[in-house]
Amino acid sequence: MGFKITYTTLFEVQLLHNYFLNDGGTTFASMDPAEQETQLGLYDISEFIDIIPSVDTATIMNGHKIVAKTTKSGLAVYCKVSEEDEDEPFITLEDELQLTFILKLKDSIFSNYTELDFSQVGPFYFGNVRPDTEPNTLGLITLENQNTLIDDDFRLSEDGADNLLASLTDFEARGLFGVIQLSMIGDTADVSILENDGSFQNDHKVYKVHFDNRKTLWRYISSSDNSTVFTTAATQPLTKYGYVEILDGTDSYPNPSASSIIIDNSDIFSEVYI
Repeated sequence: MGFKITYTTLFEVQLLHNYFLNDGGTTFASMDPAEQETQLGLYDISEFIDIIPSVDTATIMNGHKIVAKTTKSGLAVYCKVSEEDEDEPFITLEDELQLTFILKLKDSIFSNYTELDFSQVGPFYFGNVRPDTEPNTLGLITLENQNTLIDDDFRLSEDGADNLLASLTDFEARGLFGVIQLSMIGDTADVSILENDGSFQNDHKVYKVHFDNRKTLWRYISSSDNSTVFTTAATQPLTKYGYVEILDGTDSYPNPSASSIIIDNSDIFSEVYI
Protein backbone atom coordinates (compact mmCIF):
# COMPACT_ATOMS: atom_id res chain seq x y z
CA MET A 1 0.00 0.00 0.00
CA GLY A 2 1.36 3.41 -0.97
CA PHE A 3 1.33 6.47 1.25
CA LYS A 4 2.29 10.09 0.91
CA ILE A 5 3.98 12.57 3.21
CA THR A 6 2.32 15.96 2.97
CA TYR A 7 3.59 19.29 4.21
CA THR A 8 1.66 22.54 4.33
CA THR A 9 2.88 26.12 4.66
CA LEU A 10 2.82 27.04 8.34
CA PHE A 11 3.73 30.70 7.79
CA GLU A 12 5.86 33.01 5.69
CA VAL A 13 7.86 36.13 6.52
CA GLN A 14 8.49 38.76 3.87
CA LEU A 15 11.68 40.68 4.60
CA LEU A 16 11.56 43.77 2.41
CA HIS A 17 13.84 46.76 1.96
CA ASN A 18 12.94 49.91 0.04
CA TYR A 19 16.56 50.58 -0.96
CA PHE A 20 16.33 47.55 -3.25
CA LEU A 21 12.60 47.67 -4.06
CA ASN A 22 11.90 51.34 -4.76
CA ASP A 23 12.51 52.60 -8.28
CA GLY A 24 14.21 55.94 -7.78
CA GLY A 25 11.55 58.20 -6.28
CA THR A 26 8.74 55.68 -6.89
CA THR A 27 8.03 53.69 -3.74
CA PHE A 28 7.39 49.97 -3.80
CA ALA A 29 4.13 50.48 -1.87
CA SER A 30 2.79 52.83 -4.57
CA MET A 31 3.47 50.41 -7.44
CA ASP A 32 0.81 48.25 -9.05
CA PRO A 33 1.13 44.45 -8.67
CA ALA A 34 2.91 44.01 -12.01
CA GLU A 35 5.48 46.68 -11.15
CA GLN A 36 6.04 45.14 -7.73
CA GLU A 37 6.65 41.75 -9.33
CA THR A 38 9.28 43.33 -11.57
CA GLN A 39 11.07 44.81 -8.58
CA LEU A 40 10.82 41.56 -6.61
CA GLY A 41 12.41 39.78 -9.56
CA LEU A 42 15.56 41.83 -8.88
CA TYR A 43 15.40 41.34 -5.13
CA ASP A 44 17.38 38.93 -2.99
CA ILE A 45 17.75 39.30 0.78
CA SER A 46 21.04 37.40 0.63
CA GLU A 47 22.60 40.68 -0.56
CA PHE A 48 22.31 42.16 2.92
CA ILE A 49 21.12 39.71 5.59
CA ASP A 50 21.16 36.09 6.75
CA ILE A 51 18.20 34.34 8.42
CA ILE A 52 19.29 31.37 10.53
CA PRO A 53 17.21 29.20 12.88
CA SER A 54 18.61 29.17 16.39
CA VAL A 55 20.10 25.91 17.66
CA ASP A 56 17.10 25.39 19.95
CA THR A 57 14.70 26.11 17.10
CA ALA A 58 16.47 23.66 14.78
CA THR A 59 15.94 20.98 17.44
CA ILE A 60 12.28 21.92 17.86
CA MET A 61 11.67 21.87 14.11
CA ASN A 62 13.31 18.47 13.74
CA GLY A 63 11.16 17.04 16.52
CA HIS A 64 7.92 18.51 15.17
CA LYS A 65 8.44 17.79 11.47
CA ILE A 66 8.84 21.48 10.58
CA VAL A 67 11.05 22.67 7.73
CA ALA A 68 12.26 26.25 7.15
CA LYS A 69 13.58 27.56 3.85
CA THR A 70 14.94 30.98 3.07
CA THR A 71 13.61 32.57 -0.12
CA LYS A 72 14.73 35.55 -2.17
CA SER A 73 12.20 37.68 -0.29
CA GLY A 74 12.30 36.17 3.19
CA LEU A 75 11.40 32.93 4.92
CA ALA A 76 8.90 30.09 4.35
CA VAL A 77 8.16 27.53 7.07
CA TYR A 78 6.38 24.23 6.39
CA CYS A 79 4.83 21.62 8.69
CA LYS A 80 3.96 17.96 8.13
CA VAL A 81 0.20 17.36 8.26
CA SER A 82 -1.61 14.58 10.10
CA GLU A 83 -2.37 11.46 8.08
CA GLU A 84 -5.87 11.38 9.62
CA ASP A 85 -6.78 15.08 9.31
CA GLU A 86 -5.04 17.46 6.91
CA ASP A 87 -6.17 20.42 9.05
CA GLU A 88 -4.01 19.17 11.92
CA PRO A 89 -0.22 18.99 12.29
CA PHE A 90 1.35 15.53 12.31
CA ILE A 91 2.78 16.30 15.76
CA THR A 92 0.83 18.61 18.05
CA LEU A 93 2.23 22.13 18.16
CA GLU A 94 1.73 23.52 21.66
CA ASP A 95 0.37 27.07 22.00
CA GLU A 96 3.61 28.31 23.53
CA LEU A 97 5.90 26.55 21.05
CA GLN A 98 8.22 29.28 19.78
CA LEU A 99 10.48 29.46 16.74
CA THR A 100 13.42 31.86 16.76
CA PHE A 101 15.34 32.93 13.65
CA ILE A 102 18.58 34.85 13.99
CA LEU A 103 19.10 37.92 11.80
CA LYS A 104 22.69 38.83 10.97
CA LEU A 105 23.75 41.61 8.61
CA LYS A 106 26.18 40.75 5.84
CA ASP A 107 26.43 44.13 4.08
CA SER A 108 28.90 46.51 5.72
CA ILE A 109 27.06 49.58 4.39
CA PHE A 110 23.56 48.48 5.50
CA SER A 111 23.45 51.41 7.92
CA ASN A 112 24.16 53.86 5.08
CA TYR A 113 21.02 53.06 3.13
CA THR A 114 18.65 52.03 5.93
CA GLU A 115 16.44 54.59 7.68
CA LEU A 116 17.23 53.62 11.26
CA ASP A 117 19.08 55.25 14.15
CA PHE A 118 22.21 53.12 14.42
CA SER A 119 23.42 55.10 17.43
CA GLN A 120 20.81 53.20 19.45
CA VAL A 121 21.76 49.86 21.00
CA GLY A 122 19.84 46.63 21.45
CA PRO A 123 18.65 44.02 18.93
CA PHE A 124 15.46 44.32 16.91
CA TYR A 125 12.58 42.02 17.80
CA PHE A 126 10.03 40.91 15.23
CA GLY A 127 7.62 38.70 17.14
CA ASN A 128 3.96 37.96 17.72
CA VAL A 129 4.25 37.79 21.53
CA ARG A 130 5.50 40.83 23.44
CA PRO A 131 8.10 39.76 26.06
CA ASP A 132 7.28 40.51 29.71
CA THR A 133 10.23 42.91 29.86
CA GLU A 134 8.76 45.18 27.20
CA PRO A 135 6.28 48.08 27.30
CA ASN A 136 3.21 48.16 25.08
CA THR A 137 5.11 50.49 22.76
CA LEU A 138 7.20 47.56 21.47
CA GLY A 139 5.73 46.82 18.08
CA LEU A 140 4.47 43.36 17.17
CA ILE A 141 5.37 41.88 13.80
CA THR A 142 3.06 43.14 11.05
CA LEU A 143 1.20 41.36 8.26
CA GLU A 144 1.67 41.55 4.51
CA ASN A 145 -1.31 43.90 4.04
CA GLN A 146 0.06 46.48 6.49
CA ASN A 147 2.35 49.32 5.46
CA THR A 148 4.35 49.63 8.67
CA LEU A 149 8.03 50.47 8.26
CA ILE A 150 10.56 49.34 10.84
CA ASP A 151 11.72 51.90 13.40
CA ASP A 152 13.11 51.87 16.93
CA ASP A 153 9.73 50.77 18.32
CA PHE A 154 10.86 47.27 17.31
CA ARG A 155 14.06 47.43 19.36
CA LEU A 156 14.27 45.53 22.66
CA SER A 157 14.90 47.25 26.00
CA GLU A 158 18.12 46.53 27.89
CA ASP A 159 16.38 43.89 30.03
CA GLY A 160 14.75 42.34 26.99
CA ALA A 161 18.06 42.25 25.13
CA ASP A 162 19.79 40.64 28.11
CA ASN A 163 17.14 37.90 28.29
CA LEU A 164 17.30 37.25 24.57
CA LEU A 165 21.09 37.08 24.44
CA ALA A 166 21.13 34.71 27.43
CA SER A 167 18.91 32.31 25.46
CA LEU A 168 21.30 32.17 22.50
CA THR A 169 24.66 30.55 21.92
CA ASP A 170 27.77 32.74 21.84
CA PHE A 171 27.88 32.44 18.05
CA GLU A 172 24.21 33.42 17.70
CA ALA A 173 24.60 36.40 20.03
CA ARG A 174 27.76 37.70 18.37
CA GLY A 175 26.91 40.50 15.92
CA LEU A 176 23.18 39.96 16.39
CA PHE A 177 21.03 42.46 14.48
CA GLY A 178 17.69 41.05 15.59
CA VAL A 179 15.40 38.04 15.71
CA ILE A 180 12.17 36.84 14.19
CA GLN A 181 10.48 35.05 17.09
CA LEU A 182 7.04 33.54 16.51
CA SER A 183 4.80 31.51 18.80
CA MET A 184 1.98 29.27 17.59
CA ILE A 185 -0.53 31.47 19.45
CA GLY A 186 0.27 35.17 19.48
CA ASP A 187 -0.83 38.03 21.70
CA THR A 188 -3.74 38.63 19.32
CA ALA A 189 -5.59 36.32 16.95
CA ASP A 190 -4.52 38.25 13.87
CA VAL A 191 -0.84 37.43 14.46
CA SER A 192 -1.31 33.81 15.64
CA ILE A 193 0.02 31.01 13.46
CA LEU A 194 -2.57 28.38 14.49
CA GLU A 195 -6.22 28.39 15.47
CA ASN A 196 -6.89 28.25 19.22
CA ASP A 197 -7.70 24.52 18.90
CA GLY A 198 -4.23 23.83 17.44
CA SER A 199 -5.37 23.33 13.85
CA PHE A 200 -3.95 25.08 10.80
CA GLN A 201 -5.58 28.31 9.70
CA ASN A 202 -7.43 28.26 6.38
CA ASP A 203 -4.95 30.79 5.00
CA HIS A 204 -1.48 30.71 6.49
CA LYS A 205 -0.08 33.92 7.93
CA VAL A 206 2.27 36.03 5.85
CA TYR A 207 4.18 38.36 8.15
CA LYS A 208 6.18 41.34 6.94
CA VAL A 209 9.35 43.06 8.13
CA HIS A 210 9.77 46.15 5.96
CA PHE A 211 12.79 48.46 6.15
CA ASP A 212 12.76 51.95 4.70
CA ASN A 213 15.57 53.46 2.64
CA ARG A 214 17.58 56.37 3.99
CA LYS A 215 17.06 59.88 2.67
CA THR A 216 20.07 62.23 2.54
CA LEU A 217 20.97 65.67 1.31
CA TRP A 218 22.91 65.34 -1.92
CA ARG A 219 25.99 67.52 -2.12
CA TYR A 220 27.98 67.93 -5.34
CA ILE A 221 31.69 68.71 -4.97
CA SER A 222 34.04 70.07 -7.62
CA SER A 223 36.77 67.52 -8.22
CA SER A 224 39.16 70.30 -9.26
CA ASP A 225 39.07 72.49 -6.14
CA ASN A 226 36.90 70.60 -3.65
CA SER A 227 34.35 73.41 -3.50
CA THR A 228 30.60 72.77 -3.14
CA VAL A 229 28.88 73.22 -6.50
CA PHE A 230 25.32 72.43 -5.46
CA THR A 231 23.38 70.89 -2.57
CA THR A 232 19.79 69.72 -2.78
CA ALA A 233 17.36 71.75 -0.67
CA ALA A 234 15.51 68.60 0.45
CA THR A 235 16.63 65.09 1.27
CA GLN A 236 16.50 62.53 -1.54
CA PRO A 237 16.04 58.73 -1.37
CA LEU A 238 18.98 56.37 -1.78
CA THR A 239 18.00 53.45 -4.03
CA LYS A 240 19.86 50.70 -5.82
CA TYR A 241 17.60 50.86 -8.86
CA GLY A 242 16.00 53.72 -10.75
CA TYR A 243 16.94 57.38 -11.01
CA VAL A 244 15.97 60.55 -9.17
CA GLU A 245 16.13 63.62 -11.41
CA ILE A 246 18.16 66.40 -9.79
CA LEU A 247 18.10 69.75 -11.57
CA ASP A 248 19.63 73.13 -10.80
CA GLY A 249 18.37 75.40 -13.51
CA THR A 250 19.28 73.58 -16.71
CA ASP A 251 22.03 71.54 -15.05
CA SER A 252 21.29 67.88 -14.30
CA TYR A 253 23.19 66.00 -11.59
CA PRO A 254 23.92 62.29 -11.11
CA ASN A 255 22.63 60.21 -8.21
CA PRO A 256 25.09 59.25 -5.46
CA SER A 257 25.85 55.70 -4.39
CA ALA A 258 25.19 54.47 -0.87
CA SER A 259 28.83 53.56 -0.31
CA SER A 260 29.50 56.61 1.83
CA ILE A 261 27.44 59.08 3.87
CA ILE A 262 28.65 62.06 5.90
CA ILE A 263 27.00 63.23 9.12
CA ASP A 264 27.34 66.99 9.61
CA ASN A 265 25.67 68.10 12.84
CA SER A 266 22.09 66.81 12.47
CA ASP A 267 22.22 66.56 8.67
CA ILE A 268 23.24 63.51 6.64
CA PHE A 269 24.87 64.05 3.26
CA SER A 270 25.70 61.92 0.26
CA GLU A 271 28.49 63.48 -1.75
CA VAL A 272 29.25 63.23 -5.46
CA TYR A 273 32.43 64.58 -7.00
CA ILE A 274 31.86 66.09 -10.44
